[in-house]
Amino acid sequence: MAQDTNQEPKHIRYSPISALFFAFPMAIIWVILTSNPTLHNLILGYIFSLVISWAIRTNTDLPPVGDEMSLKNIPGQVWAITGYILRLSVDILRSGIDVAQRVLRPNMDIDPGMYVLRVHDPDERGLVEAITAHGITITPGSLVIDFDEENDIVIVHVLDRNKWTVQSLDEEQLTRVRRIHRMLGDRNPDTVSNDPAEYLDSYKSR
Repeated sequence: MAQDTNQEPKHIRYSPISALFFAFPMAIIWVILTSNPTLHNLILGYIFSLVISWAIRTNTDLPPVGDEMSLKNIPGQVWAITGYILRLSVDILRSGIDVAQRVLRPNMDIDPGMYVLRVHDPDERGLVEAITAHGITITPGSLVIDFDEENDIVIVHVLDRNKWTVQSLDEEQLTRVRRIHRMLGDRNPDTVSNDPAEYLDSYKSR
């Protein structure tokens, strides 16, 4: 008897261990963004993060079936999340300085534009797209204005096309999505889809 190839995907159960794990780095980010490094603010951020983690784990397709979090993967994921946060912090600092210098120049040395950027996630997961959008938007000089979950793309506005080229953004995203895969405990984190990014002529600065 032929197998049914149109079976519904398995429902991924909620994992309390993964919620407790992912809530901690999210709470750290909460403390950084609120500029309030106190214990009660950390606890508050952790509670909020637990709720967010629960919502994500029960309402998205992440992780893929068969890749549920296990205790043996946690050290690698902690290392990946730590590295991601540090790299993101450096990018924010460097881009912030660059944007400030541009704003202070009399001639406002900018050339804004928009790109269509591939997320490069083979499984086209909504959470990977969301983390991608956050990582791009929180970095000064670039902003995700929309994303298409069905086509696995984000639309990015940049302050200066000479600095933020489609090639540089695409290379950064390939690196970013591999880091995200490691953060999420994917079995093959280096596997990416290699569709090129494009420039949207119709979105050129008016």
